[in-house]
Amino acid sequence: MTITDRRNQIAHDADLVDGDLEQRRPIDEHDVTDAIKWIDRIALAVAHVLEA
Repeated sequence: MTITDRRNQIAHDADLVDGDLEQRRPIDEHDVTDAIKWIDRIALAVAHVLEA
């Protein structure tokens, strides 16, 4: 198993409801907003480092 395959398995398994191999966890507006804010912070940090 390659490292990318392992990463994909971990990411997709984390979306599953515990004990159910087919049902995904629901995502609400708050989860999406948090994810976008996190990505924005990472992008700003990368931009800051690249400007230095």
